[in-house]
Amino acid sequence: AGAAAAMAAGDVRAPAPPVLVRVALVTNIPAPYRLRMFELLAAEPGIELKLFFCSQREPDREWDLRSLRAPHVYLRERVLTWRGRFIHANPDVWPLLGAFQPDVVITTGFNPTHLLAFAFARRPGARHVAMTDGTATSEAKLTFVHRWIRRCVYRRTDAFVGASEGSFALYRQYGVPKASMFQSHLCADNAAFSAAATDATDADSPRDIDFIFCGRFVEGKQPLFAIEVAAAAARRRAHRGRPRGAAAAVGRRATCRRGGR
Repeated sequence: AGAAAAMAAGDVRAPAPPVLVRVALVTNIPAPYRLRMFELLAAEPGIELKLFFCSQREPDREWDLRSLRAPHVYLRERVLTWRGRFIHANPDVWPLLGAFQPDVVITTGFNPTHLLAFAFARRPGARHVAMTDGTATSEAKLTFVHRWIRRCVYRRTDAFVGASEGSFALYRQYGVPKASMFQSHLCADNAAFSAAATDATDADSPRDIDFIFCGRFVEGKQPLFAIEVAAAAARRRAHRGRPRGAAAAVGRRATCRRGGR
């Protein structure tokens, strides 16, 4: 409307183009439950997003990905395995970030590739955002070196994104102020979950499943512990004269050994 009024008044100068903030997000791999979030972020007006993936898939992942409708690039794969964890070291992230020239660099971890991206964001005119789905509990056993690296990065970070209240608790351990923390849930495509919640409260649509375990059948995800919880709950319900209930498991790669919790 403002541009039209200016032209009507005789000012024929073209309106100024919208200011775009170039955002680079550097993360390990594309996870299927994150794709929609990336696409929504890329569709935001005023944002030019580009995703930098360290790898197309880590060795212990077996999911099938649909096509990602957001600008992205896969770095040359350099993956090391250490104590069951995958360490990404992709030096080509530096020249690719240089070609993109982001205003904001978001990193989702502390692999060498992420630290290179963080160093790039320290250049004049750029900002760094840390993003995690970790929690105070999941990082309770980090070594002194791991914690020292996090302190060094967080002291020079402009904003902090967490997936949960547990992530906020983790950030608070490093002295991050509340005003600098923002939440981004792992999944952005929640219509199916909302519909299921509505059905669960409908007396005419009783639930046929009481427990759902959804994840990889590996020791780290503790599917056997989930089964133990479901069994204990079933015994308690039966003791009270109620139906035992039903459970479902959704996942692949059943290679767990019994143990742990």
